Amino acid sequence: MDFTAVVEVGCAGFAAVSGVFGWLWQRSEAQRDKTSKEQGDAIKEQSLAIKELNKALDAHKLHIAETYVTQTELTKAVGSLERSIERLIEAVNQNATEMREGFRLLQQTKADK
Repeated sequence: MDFTAVVEVGCAGFAAVSGVFGWLWQRSEAQRDKTSKEQGDAIKEQSLAIKELNKALDAHKLHIAETYVTQTELTKAVGSLERSIERLIEAVNQNATEMREGFRLLQQTKADK
């Protein structure tokens, strides 16, 4: 076998290896592009989901702000309620005292008769 035949066989082998390597490279690039597109689509979907969640959170915060009282308002309301209860207790105590006095006078007038 002469040197030319060896070079031709070597070139044919190199062409075959290069062809296989090129096919593998192309396949790898196609898979990378497909994965990148899928990830990009997933990121877009997640971004939309996050935006929807932020809108829902904002709506919930608005509902809470409109519906529930603040700590200051609650403190004022409880203070007012406590004062009303104290006045009611004082009125009941005064009424009970007046009733006892009335009963005492009633018993005293019965005893005097």
